[in-house]
Amino acid sequence: MTPGESLQAVLWDMDGTLVRTEELWMAAEENTMAAFGGHWDAQDQAVAVGGPVDRVLEYMAERVGRPVDEVGAKIVGEIEHLMRTEHIPWMPGARELHRELTAAGVPQALVSNSWRGLMDTALQELDTSFDVVIAGDEVERPKPDPFPYLHACERLGVDPAATVVLEDSPTGVAAAIGAGCWVVGIPHVSDIAPGPRLVLVDSLVGLTADGLAQLVGQGRLPVSG
Repeated sequence: MTPGESLQAVLWDMDGTLVRTEELWMAAEENTMAAFGGHWDAQDQAVAVGGPVDRVLEYMAERVGRPVDEVGAKIVGEIEHLMRTEHIPWMPGARELHRELTAAGVPQALVSNSWRGLMDTALQELDTSFDVVIAGDEVERPKPDPFPYLHACERLGVDPAATVVLEDSPTGVAAAIGAGCWVVGIPHVSDIAPGPRLVLVDSLVGLTADGLAQLVGQGRLPVSG
């Protein structure tokens, strides 16, 4: 059985799943809060993981007593600058899996709570592309609502039950499960609780198109030897 016979598509989260950007976001958030006389630490960062962006901005604005739009404009400038001047590394195993899926003809979408401009910048820096890109500022209901993943499936013309979502946050996992997709969770910053149609792995290293097809077809990933 080829991947395409059981696996119709793979949907990727971006930050913490496709690329390692947590350090960049942490720096951007620290710089933004400092500019308004505030402070940002690891506990605040844990609140921000997975977004959605509007919730994070509201949290930051409340902390420093400034308008959300003002805080938003500052952090966008900070993260765009860092993305263009600092190296954006792929998460372990992500580049290899993305290339294998592309070679196998499996459609792929990038689905993030991040802004479209930041997603475009990341893809440009990585020199890669996806069949469909769904940005958090282009949907009315971002993750943890299932809509972004359902919308990606609709755009690709695939059945959510025959797709696999790759996610690193509880917010994204909740959205993917709610959409009826199979989910591979890769806990990175936040823990992910067990759930239906969900398998947890330490990283994407060693995951293959055939393995993801087995998850859809048999409900489990292959056991590595």
